[in-house]
Amino acid sequence: MRDRRYDLDWLRVLAMFAVFFFHCVRLFDPLDWHVKDDAESFAALIIVGFLDAWLMPIFFLLSGCATWFSLGSRGVGRYLAERFLRLAVPMFTVGALLLLPPQYYWDGITNGWYQGSFWGIYPLYFETIVDNARGGFLMFWAGHLWFLYFLLFISIVCLPLVLLLKSRAGISLLAKAANLCDRPGGALLAVLPLLAVNLLLRPVPGEHDLRALVYFLTLYLLGFALPSFEGFTRSAVRNRWLALVLGLGAFGGIGALLGTGLEPWLEQPLSLAYGGYLALAALNTWAWITFFLGLAGKHLTRGNRFLSYANEAVLPFYILHQTAILLVATWVVTLDWPWGFKWVVLAAVSFVLIMTTYEGWIRRLNPVRFLLGMRPRKQADARKGAS
Repeated sequence: MRDRRYDLDWLRVLAMFAVFFFHCVRLFDPLDWHVKDDAESFAALIIVGFLDAWLMPIFFLLSGCATWFSLGSRGVGRYLAERFLRLAVPMFTVGALLLLPPQYYWDGITNGWYQGSFWGIYPLYFETIVDNARGGFLMFWAGHLWFLYFLLFISIVCLPLVLLLKSRAGISLLAKAANLCDRPGGALLAVLPLLAVNLLLRPVPGEHDLRALVYFLTLYLLGFALPSFEGFTRSAVRNRWLALVLGLGAFGGIGALLGTGLEPWLEQPLSLAYGGYLALAALNTWAWITFFLGLAGKHLTRGNRFLSYANEAVLPFYILHQTAILLVATWVVTLDWPWGFKWVVLAAVSFVLIMTTYEGWIRRLNPVRFLLGMRPRKQADARKGAS
C-alpha cells in the first residue's frame, strides 16, 4: 500500500468544509441548536439530515486510517503521547476554558434554561464537569468538541485490538477481508457491523450515547483496515455508483418513514418500524461513505500545496469553527433577509474570522500551535517536505 494516501487527505479536508457548512445551516433548520433564526427552512432540514448521516462517521473512519499510518511509523508510547497532545491538550485547555463556555451561554439563552449574564455561566458550566448534569457518555458539556473526547477514548480503548491487527495473524485476517471486499458489491459488506451495532444497541435515539460511541468505534476500526490492502479502496472505486444508488434509496426511505409518522415508534426501540429505521440508517451511512471513498480513490490521488496547507489546518479549524459560527450568528439573526442570504453571509464572515485567527495567531506561533494540537512549525515543515 502506498505510504501517502492523498485521497484520504482530500476527504479529510473536504469533510471539514462540509462540517463547517453543516453547522452554518443548523441556524435555520427547525431542530434545537445553540442559536436559532426565526426563519425556519425545510430545505435546511433536508441538508442537515443528509450531511448528518455520514459526516461525523467519515471523520471517525479517517481517524482510523490515520492510526494505521501512525502506528507504522512510531511505537506505542509515541503514539499515545501524540494522541494526548493532539486531542486532550486542545480539548481541556483552549476548548474547555475559552471556546465552550460561550457556546454554553448562547445555548442557554436560546433554549430558555439560562437568563443571567455571560460571566455568570462559567460556574454553571463547570458544575457540569463535576456532576455530569448533561448526562450521556460525556462528563461535561462539550459542544462540537465531543468528537475529540470520543476519539481520544476510542484511540485508547482500541489500541490492543489495532496492535493485534498489525500482527502477522491480523494482517492475514485483513488480507482475507480485502479479498472478500474486492468482489462485486464487496465494499458494501462493511454495512453489516454497523447494522449489528444499531440493532443490538437500539435505545431511543440520543446524542452521544453508548450506541453512538460503539457505532463510531466500529467506523474507526473499519477505517484502520482501509489502508492495509489496495483491495478495500479498489472495491470502493468499483462500487461507487451502486453505493450512490443505495445511498439515495436509503435517504429517501428514511424520509418516507419519518414523513408517515414514525416518531411514536421511536419510543418503542424493539418495534419493527424502529428496526427498519435503524437498518436504513446504517445503509445510509455506509453507502455515502463508500461513494465518497470511491470518488476520492478514483479522482483525488495527487497532492498539491493547497492540500498540504489545508490538511495541517483541519484540526485547529475544527476546534475554532463552531464558536466562530455562533458568534457571527448572534448578529446574523438580527438581519431581515431570506435564510439563504443569511447562510451565505454567516459562512463567509465566519470563514474569514477563523482563517484570520489561524493565520495571525495559531499557525505562526509554536506555543499556540501546541494548545491547538499542532506540531511545532519546523517539525511540521519537515514532514510536509518529506511528503
